[in-house]
Amino acid sequence: FTLIAFKDLQCPLIGVLGNCDGERDFLLAQAEKLKFSIYPPPYTTTINNKRIMITHKPVPLPKDIDILIYGHTHKPEVKYQANNSKLIINKFIYKVMVL
Repeated sequence: FTLIAFKDLQCPLIGVLGNCDGERDFLLAQAEKLKFSIYPPPYTTTINNKRIMITHKPVPLPKDIDILIYGHTHKPEVKYQANNSKLIINKFIYKVMVL
């Protein structure tokens, strides 16, 4: 599994389960051993007063979410909506440091 590649990561790793995660119990056990956090989608949190949603498949941007991160299509994309300061990110892997 891919999680082991991140074993030396020096920051929290938060992710959501995808549609091809076959052995979910094993994946969740490995994440726990590595002190990573893997949740069923969608997962929502707040960092520096920004509401962030991580989901697997693309979804319409909820009004109360500032940043939407997804990865189902595996096609990198970053969209910034200047009119409402919203950010949409589609990438397989993201590390959020400071917002």
